[in-house]
Amino acid sequence: MKKYFTTAQICTDGHIINGSIEDNPELNKKFCPVCSLPVISKCEYCNTDIQGNYCCDEVNHDWLHNEYVNDKSTIHKISVAPAYCHECGKPFPWTETRLKYACDIIDMLDELSVEQKKQLKELLPDIIVESPRSEYAALITGKFIKCVTGLGYDCFKSWLLKNAIPLCITLLNLKNQ
Repeated sequence: MKKYFTTAQICTDGHIINGSIEDNPELNKKFCPVCSLPVISKCEYCNTDIQGNYCCDEVNHDWLHNEYVNDKSTIHKISVAPAYCHECGKPFPWTETRLKYACDIIDMLDELSVEQKKQLKELLPDIIVESPRSEYAALITGKFIKCVTGLGYDCFKSWLLKNAIPLCITLLNLKNQ
């Protein structure tokens, strides 16, 4: 039994176009039908294929025709674009974009000091993917956003609800505010 990942096609904004370009080439696109941005299937840093669906090939005997056949089944279908390349660890374009816009929002939070903004920006990667620092990042982020009001708070809260991992959203108690 052989288990492996297929290659995914994802637009540079993070919309999954095709979970398996090998199995479903008819679904491949050059540009995203949702946002019109270019579509990629390889890491732009190391040229490694983006992992898509997790599959399994199994060889079974077809007793009726007395032959061996390959049965392919998908164990796990990709449903969320990965944030970082599994080979080189660099962020994918959609991750870079999300982090950049979060930094831009943070820069406009007038209630925070320059040092607080810097610290908050450094914690962003631990807010969007689970890491040993995620709980700490949520704690510090929660302390800082309590100081923010108005449109800045609304924009940053909206960004967090769309991009933070569920653990951080729960710890920040954002769904109830």
